[in-house]
Amino acid sequence: MGAPAVEIRDLWMSFPGKAGGGPVHVLERVSMSVERGEFVCIVGPSGCGKSTLLNLVAGFLEQSRGQVLVDGKPVHGPDPHRIFVFQENGIFPWLTVRDNICFGIAPGNPRRGEILAHYVDMVGLTGFEGAYPRELSGGMRQRVEIARALAADPAIIYMDEPFGALDFLTRLKMRTDLIRIWQAERKTILFVTHDIEEAVQLADRVLVMSRRPATIQEIVPVTLPRPRDLDSPDYLAARDRIFACMGLSVKVGATEPASPA
Repeated sequence: MGAPAVEIRDLWMSFPGKAGGGPVHVLERVSMSVERGEFVCIVGPSGCGKSTLLNLVAGFLEQSRGQVLVDGKPVHGPDPHRIFVFQENGIFPWLTVRDNICFGIAPGNPRRGEILAHYVDMVGLTGFEGAYPRELSGGMRQRVEIARALAADPAIIYMDEPFGALDFLTRLKMRTDLIRIWQAERKTILFVTHDIEEAVQLADRVLVMSRRPATIQEIVPVTLPRPRDLDSPDYLAARDRIFACMGLSVKVGATEPASPA
């Protein structure tokens, strides 16, 4: 058995404080792994360091202490085999849908047109190849970014709250589409979200982070078949376990957590 797709060993991260102040400790004693083809979500309180952790794994930041390994090798910076999908504004506004998706494909690739057509169809943008981002809805722009990431054929995709700026109904549709695409492609995905419902709907496992300085306080496996029944007792039990781990409670029939008294 080979090395995990992603492995983090005793990771610590601090940032310099304001003038006259000490350092800001964001992460401490973070250890985790993600297997190849696994879909893992990271949740936690606002400002706890979820995005910082993802940026460390992606190579955009360098940790204060510890190790980040991808395929058993230390991460020293970004890599074209590992693609980052942002919350919004990640595509080039001056390029068409076609040119955005083709951006990560080598110009001399003889399958360039075939790859483009495949991913345009997969994300449901057939007929919009010549459109510019300003002509698309928010959900369609996110589809472009996902298609561009897939067209580059990465081993790993990092996603930082990619649906956070979308309206509720569009988010639900995008989650369903992402799972369909992931089941077809089986890429390794590490996905940061503040939305517990989203995490339980998407993930094989959910990593629950504590308040800052954050560590991983619990790993919740979600073994439910896909597509997931959002009203099933097992789904609600997994959701409520995460809420409880974060110090929140959910009343029966409620869709939003209640803060502890």
